[in-house]
Amino acid sequence: MSSKRKVLWLGKNYAIMRIAKLKSNNDFARVINHNFRHYENTPGVHKDGVIIADGVTDYKELKSHLNTVDDKIKDITGFNVRSNRVRGFELLFAVNQDFMSDNAKRDKYFKLAREWCIEQFGEHNYLNSCIHLDEDGAAHMHLMVTCITKDPKGFDNYYAKAWVNGRDSLSKLQDEWHKRVAHLGLERGKSVQLTNEHHKTKQEYVKLLQKDLDAVSKLSPYERDLLAVRGLRQERKLQKISENIRQHEMMKRVDFEALNKELLDHDFDFEL
Repeated sequence: MSSKRKVLWLGKNYAIMRIAKLKSNNDFARVINHNFRHYENTPGVHKDGVIIADGVTDYKELKSHLNTVDDKIKDITGFNVRSNRVRGFELLFAVNQDFMSDNAKRDKYFKLAREWCIEQFGEHNYLNSCIHLDEDGAAHMHLMVTCITKDPKGFDNYYAKAWVNGRDSLSKLQDEWHKRVAHLGLERGKSVQLTNEHHKTKQEYVKLLQKDLDAVSKLSPYERDLLAVRGLRQERKLQKISENIRQHEMMKRVDFEALNKELLDHDFDFEL
């Protein structure tokens, strides 16, 4: 069995927390306009769905706030804020659909997420949060903060490294989050060092897809036919296993060990 094979583990609820750096005004604009549905028509989003918003929800107001902060930092340090300076973070909090279907647990989870972020980053850094109940799949929360604290010179400044400075600090931050919600029956997500799995942005996915398209365009008609047949076979295998999983869940008698063995018996990888 390939060492790169990924196993689809079933029956576990993981406390998911992801964090992304925000640098330019465009970064902040992209995030706030997506999170608060200002102008984007996102696939899988129901227009009559619900989002629960808190804090600064308008980009013009947010931009004015960021410019004010930049000016204050310039007055304190004597330097303009660099264009590549990390000025904040976007955090994502989620659990799977089974957990989120319990409204009481869901509300408690998101309440804890907001409280934890304010404790970690400070009330002065909190910008906004929103809970998406309008998308296909499980409910989830987006939250935005700036990263203002004392820098190594003692100035009030953007200093992202106080929170995220390499994988070890990120892993520690995720450990702290899991401690806060473990009493809800949630497990700590597996470390990226163990799974070797990295979240990809939309732009990264587009580049990967274009790379695949370029590779396919160089194949002969015969090679393309072979590739299509193999893809169809794998799709049928996935459909068969998906149906087995659905039937097991309906019967409420899922044999996880046997099912995982069945997944491993097939010659293809699963993305978590």
